[in-house]
Amino acid sequence: MARKGADVDNLEAPDGQRATLLATGCRFFGNALEGLDVDLAAPLATTTTTGGTMRVVLRACRFERNGLDGLLVDQEHEFFPRWRTELQVLDCIARANRRAGVHLDADADGSWLIDGLRATANGTDGVLVTSESFAGDAWLSRSWLCGNLGAGARTALGNVALHGSHCAFAGNRLGGMVHERLASGAANCIAWQQPNAFAGTHTVGCVDASVSTAIFRAAPIAFAAATAQTNGVLTLDGTSPFAANSVVELADDGIRRLATQSAGTTVVLDAAPTLFVPPESVFGFAVDFVTEDLRLLATSPARGQGMAVPGASPVDPGPLGAAIAREPGITDPTAGVGLHSTALTPTTAAAIGAATAIALTFDRPLDAGTFTAARVRAIGPSGPLAAGIGVASATLTVTPPSTGWPATFHLELHTGLRALDGRALATPAVLPFHR
Repeated sequence: MARKGADVDNLEAPDGQRATLLATGCRFFGNALEGLDVDLAAPLATTTTTGGTMRVVLRACRFERNGLDGLLVDQEHEFFPRWRTELQVLDCIARANRRAGVHLDADADGSWLIDGLRATANGTDGVLVTSESFAGDAWLSRSWLCGNLGAGARTALGNVALHGSHCAFAGNRLGGMVHERLASGAANCIAWQQPNAFAGTHTVGCVDASVSTAIFRAAPIAFAAATAQTNGVLTLDGTSPFAANSVVELADDGIRRLATQSAGTTVVLDAAPTLFVPPESVFGFAVDFVTEDLRLLATSPARGQGMAVPGASPVDPGPLGAAIAREPGITDPTAGVGLHSTALTPTTAAAIGAATAIALTFDRPLDAGTFTAARVRAIGPSGPLAAGIGVASATLTVTPPSTGWPATFHLELHTGLRALDGRALATPAVLPFHR
């Protein structure tokens, strides 16, 4: 067992240059500390003239059974404001790590995108975003965050918001999407079988279906944590929620087991696990297999409840309801990331002035003809606002109505927005602002 699967300490971009870390199809398993620890820094001896960029792209990687975070990305260039991080975590799996599945310590300027993530059965949060004093906005889309012993996704300590889109949060012990200091936005997400579905989150087109067990075609319907195991006999930290002879799974390991007996805090399995690291997440299923199918049932209360362009067809929330649908944790080597935002000014963490324009910069030049009033909407407490829309190259500018921005409002970005090269916005967004 290694202390860390890989320790990048530090990735440094020289002044005026770019440093890049690319990892595709890697597995970080069973390390005593982090699976992958990436520290991002400016050179100690530098003449600051233009700054540099650290680019990290992780695709189709697996972070499993590590003693601390599965993935830790730590910005350490907060005292060098001209340096910037560009992070993309795409189609990855973060499972059964003792701490967070993915931890972003966002202490400096950057753009952060997590897309197509499967974060399950981790000892704390599926996704954790921390920061010190830097204010910014991170993005989480088309992801499945299930059975974590903390929250599905959480922001803490600082001023970086995490905006979700077309995600599903199920069976997380401390909540689905939890923001402790500032509001974040969520569009077209589903929360299921957990408390604090969207704590501190401004939602549009989201569904809290915690009282229902009929949402997806196949997914866990019961969750528990096992504190001990002897010859296949589990001791839970509470009363068992599993029926006798029901199908269960440990730590999302893909192995079908039967709970041959279930009473009180004891569950007897038909076969003892070969690997058990307490506390261990236990999932229960109503079907005879342990592979999720996140398509919505025809009778699902989430069907058609997503945020849609006014007058357009209904939209399903959840990962497979996106215009560009993606099975979390499964990569398509031919698929692009989709059009996505790389900067937002002002950030949603900061108070906005009544006359301040909002500028969103994307990763490529925009097709101005797709940025219509139906697809870019500012919504106040009393309804839509007469905001102005302008596009210049890769930047969308939204100007306030003549009366100024109200005390609270949110900006909606709908599907149908495109870049000049035809690349589409993969998932919509909801961005809450305050005066």
